[in-house]
Amino acid sequence: MKRTLIIIIIVAAFLSGCKKMLNQEPKDTTYEEKFWKSENDMKKALAGAYASLRSNMLDQDYFHNLGDMTLGDQFIIIRSGPYFSNSDWNIQVGKFEMNYLDVFRNWSRFYSTILQTNLILEKLPLVPDDTFADDPEKGRKNIAGQTLFIRSYVYFQLLRTFGDVPLVLTPDPDPIANKPLARTDKNIVVQQILNDLDSAANCLDMTYEVEANRGTVPNKAAVMALQSQVYLWRACVIKKPVFEATPDMADVAKASALVESIIGSGLYGLPAPGGKVDSIQYAKVFTGNTRESIFELYTRYAYNEGSNNLMPMKFLRIPVLAKTDWSPLLLGNSFVNNLYPRIIQTGPNPEDTLPNTDIRRSLFLYDADGSQPILTKYSNIIYNNPNQQAEPYLDNNVSLIRYADVLLNRMEIAVYKGELGQAYSQLRSFRRSRNQPQMDSALYVSESPLTYNSLMDEIMTERSRELFMEGQLYFDDVRMKRSVVPWLTPARYNQEGFLMPLDPALFNNNRLLVQNKYWAGKI
Repeated sequence: MKRTLIIIIIVAAFLSGCKKMLNQEPKDTTYEEKFWKSENDMKKALAGAYASLRSNMLDQDYFHNLGDMTLGDQFIIIRSGPYFSNSDWNIQVGKFEMNYLDVFRNWSRFYSTILQTNLILEKLPLVPDDTFADDPEKGRKNIAGQTLFIRSYVYFQLLRTFGDVPLVLTPDPDPIANKPLARTDKNIVVQQILNDLDSAANCLDMTYEVEANRGTVPNKAAVMALQSQVYLWRACVIKKPVFEATPDMADVAKASALVESIIGSGLYGLPAPGGKVDSIQYAKVFTGNTRESIFELYTRYAYNEGSNNLMPMKFLRIPVLAKTDWSPLLLGNSFVNNLYPRIIQTGPNPEDTLPNTDIRRSLFLYDADGSQPILTKYSNIIYNNPNQQAEPYLDNNVSLIRYADVLLNRMEIAVYKGELGQAYSQLRSFRRSRNQPQMDSALYVSESPLTYNSLMDEIMTERSRELFMEGQLYFDDVRMKRSVVPWLTPARYNQEGFLMPLDPALFNNNRLLVQNKYWAGKI
């Protein structure tokens, strides 16, 4: 589906301290009478919801800052320069109470997306059948399924970031007279997300009507992938919010069934002759629309949606990025040395070494053996002024859910279920598919003994190797409880210190809000 920047917002959809869900009157009070009258109107409104989601996830690098910058300087080194302020260092060390972090602490703008989806779901049943190009029932289900997926994704992001959040499921008929809103218990929010995803799954097909839409338009598999993540989050974090706790197995079983259905569909996974993914095909994953993609944000230059300032671009410099001999971000030395070393120790003896032939080492890193390798995962550059090689833009879709994530979740689930041998076998198969040299024995120190913790550590390491700069690793660490984030100690975790504080602006004129407990008295 070709994206458009049209955002159909009948009412201004921004929270102001949760006192007024909507703080502006409609610009044209007759507009609603003219809109919501046809399938085409609904598709424009849906395009607006996608555009709103994309804008909110990428605003000030929200997606990558919370998902990756939090990992610390062992992953990312922030260089002094005009592009970064103290706020970036504060994110990296977990000081979310400091100034200039409003965009990360304030949930208001996400409700613009939520209210857009609420409007679509309210108006969709009223659209006349004769305005649909094909079967009206199928057309309505397709739009409803996509809309429910978007709303669910936004609420899941809010849930993981803040815990309890206001649950708003209908457009407000009188936005000016809106009352202050309290936070809704996270257990209610997560159940609503799961209910919405059940409904979305019943609306969507597993296959794509248009192959070019692969990944950028959610299908039933995307719904199941998101739902499996929600079940795992509830199992590991909501029901067991203590660092030492193991997950709730009823939810783990539900996540497992969804993951197996996706894998069993045969619709995903890059061609892998001999069990090894072709590096040329793998390189296309981060441009977008491949069999690896389950859901991604459409951010292509051809439709004026390319980015010139996303965080992955800030690693680039000459020769990857023309006329740029300095980059504001560098890869941490331990990230390269630990995850992509030149030589891999494959056994217990000093002579048990092999060159690292992992295809990701050459695909994700330029000059991997140099003193300052460049992250090239997202580096499909188009110059707005090609003759001068000036005004560079990233022409990469931004991945939100990939098939690799599903496979790695499968290993994690196997560990939770006590199937340690199965998890180890799946991990070795995954590494083999990336052409990583294999350890000689399960008894070798880096992969043994086959215990819960040793396997979980290895799976988290593989997630770091595979999913870095895809906005997920912080939330993976919270769910898996691996202490990869240096400042997220068990003591802080047990006080729900993995959640963001609420921005002080949200408390203006709203007596119903309370601060997250770790941050009470700190902000």
